Amino acid sequence: HRHGMVAMLVLFDAVWRPDIEGAEVLPDMHNSAWVQCPTHSLLRRYSGDDPSARERLQRYVVEVVSRFASDARVAVWDIYNEASMTHSDGRACRRIGCWTTTSRRP
Repeated sequence: HRHGMVAMLVLFDAVWRPDIEGAEVLPDMHNSAWVQCPTHSLLRRYSGDDPSARERLQRYVVEVVSRFASDARVAVWDIYNEASMTHSDGRACRRIGCWTTTSRRP
């Protein structure tokens, strides 16, 4: 805040590489080691109603939102950047509504 800047926190991102396995830095490539979060393997488990996947994602959201809920530097929350990307098959889109009540808890 010292420089008048604020942030948009992105909880999940479906852009770039779908899984962390084999994500090596490519020389001279912007964000070449950037991977999607959550990975496709976790999304598949989540969309298949795996309770451990749901608990893992829920715990992550609650912890991050709790930590930054009152932080004046956070201007905007982006729950899922590019959630409908073809490579992610929209796996989270139909279920993302169940997170909204969770993310309201500080």
